[in-house]
Amino acid sequence: MTRFVSAVRVATLLLTLSVLLFPLRVAAQKADPDVTVQDIVVALSGKGDVQPKSLPPGSLCNLRVKLRNAGTQKASSFAFTVKINGNQLDVYDKMLYFQAVEPGATGEIALNNFYSPEAQAAKLTVEVTLRDARWMETKKEGATETWVPTGEVKGLPSAKSISIPLTAAPR
Repeated sequence: MTRFVSAVRVATLLLTLSVLLFPLRVAAQKADPDVTVQDIVVALSGKGDVQPKSLPPGSLCNLRVKLRNAGTQKASSFAFTVKINGNQLDVYDKMLYFQAVEPGATGEIALNNFYSPEAQAAKLTVEVTLRDARWMETKKEGATETWVPTGEVKGLPSAKSISIPLTAAPR
C-alpha cells in the first residue's frame, strides 16, 4: 500500500511540475510586436519629402519613421533609440512622442533633424529602434479630449535600418 501511495505522490508531483513548467516555455517564445517600425525616411532639409539616392556630407537631414499598428487600440507614447553610423544619439533617451497611430494603420512620426557625417564616411546608416509604446484610449468630454494609457505594447523592441551613400563633395 505504501508503494501505491508513493507512486501516486510522485505522479502528482510530476504532473504539477509539468503544468508549472509548460507556461514558462510558452512565455519564452517571443511574438512579433503589434507596433513595428515599417520604414525610415531621410530627406534633405528644404528639398521636399523625397528620400535622395545620395547625400552630401555635412547636410541637414530630416528624419521620419513610419510605424505600423497591427493592434486593436490606438498606440502612442513612443520611445525611440536612434543611431547614426553606429553612434547612439542621446537626445532620444528621455523623449516620448505622443502622436497616435490608429489600429490597422501606418503613421509617420517626425523625429529630430541631424547632420549627415563628413566626407570620411562612405555612407550614412540610420537605425531606428522603437523601444517602448503604450496603448491609448481617448475620451472626449465636450471640447476636451483625454488620452488614457491602457497598457504597454508587448514584444518590443522593433528596429529597422537604412543606408544611403554619401556624395564626394557637398552641393
